[in-house]
Amino acid sequence: MEKLVLALVHASKRLKRYFQAHPIIVITDQPIQHVLSRPKVAGKLQKWSIELGEYAIHYRPRVSVKGKILADFIVERPEEDSPDTLMEVEEELPEPWILFTDGSSCTDGSRAGLILTNPEGMEFTYALRFKFDATNNKAEYEALIAELRIAEQMGVKNLQANVNSRLVANQVNGTYVAKEVDMIRYLEKVRTLTSSFKAFSIRQAPRSENKKADALSKIASTSFAHLSKQVLVEELK
Repeated sequence: MEKLVLALVHASKRLKRYFQAHPIIVITDQPIQHVLSRPKVAGKLQKWSIELGEYAIHYRPRVSVKGKILADFIVERPEEDSPDTLMEVEEELPEPWILFTDGSSCTDGSRAGLILTNPEGMEFTYALRFKFDATNNKAEYEALIAELRIAEQMGVKNLQANVNSRLVANQVNGTYVAKEVDMIRYLEKVRTLTSSFKAFSIRQAPRSENKKADALSKIASTSFAHLSKQVLVEELK
């Protein structure tokens, strides 16, 4: 049973974006759900039960398996997926850093607010101003790319990104297909940067959860020219 559950854990890590974005149906003739839902589950099974619990996994009984399909699977299965490989001890995944971004266009360019929080709760905040015109989605991509670079330089290995744009979130997690040339380029850049992390996930965050990043982006769009002039006048007086 441990081998079966560990195989499912491996599948959830290799196909993480699909497990996060869709309900997963596991067809099996083994009582995996019953074992994982027992109140007294302990040890490795308890750890794996918690990991799998974050996904919408549904278990259904396997009625029959056609011989040819099973034979084809055995022939095509790579050697790296053998039971011995599945039982190898994996490196412990570090606790995730949490990222909130808010990018939007403004009258004289585009802006972004970024908040990166480490597992201990320490926040690193950034207010960015881009000197070029961009749509809200492009500004959101710019904000995400900027923070991915920062996280990479800080040595972050596990990152959970929260963005305002539904389009950006769903293009990155594979739910939407990028069709515009600019969107394709942004997406390719994001995927290149995220490949440096051991784990990465992204979702669209409700405005209620992203108020700080939104406030930072508004700060970035504020022009302080009139304040500088006022200070100079006061000094002359």
